[in-house]
Amino acid sequence: MAVIVSKGTLLELTISAVDTAVAQVLDINVGQQAMETFDTTTLSTGVGKTSAPTGYSEQSDTTATIFYDPAQATHQFIAATIATPVAVAGNVVLADGSTTHLAFSASGLGIDLAVAMNDGLKSALTIKHSGLVGFPTA
Repeated sequence: MAVIVSKGTLLELTISAVDTAVAQVLDINVGQQAMETFDTTTLSTGVGKTSAPTGYSEQSDTTATIFYDPAQATHQFIAATIATPVAVAGNVVLADGSTTHLAFSASGLGIDLAVAMNDGLKSALTIKHSGLVGFPTA
C-alpha cells in the first residue's frame, strides 16, 4: 500500500482546451462523495430507523486555498469565469508518479479574498460540481 505525498499535487482548470495548473495553491479538499439515501422507516419498523439508496450519488464542493495574485493568468481566468459564467472542466492531479487524474466538470466557481496581518493575500476557491469527481475505481 502506497503513501502518496501531497507535494506536487495540482489543481487544473481547462483553459482554451488546455489543462492548466492553478498557480500558488496551498491546499485542496476534493469534498465528499456520498450515496444519496431516503428514510424507509415506517410506523411498524422496530427500534432502529431504516434507509435505502435512491440510486443517485452526490458530490460536495471542492475547495482550495491559494495565494491570490490579480495579475496571474489562472486567477484572472477564475474571476472572468465568475463574471461571465460558463461550465469549466478540470482535474486534481495526484503526485503519485503515475499521474492519477481526478477529473471533474464544474458548473460554478466562487472566490473570496482574505487579508490578514502577517500573511500573504489569500483566496478561498470553491468549485461546484456537475456530477461526480472521477475517483479511480477497481
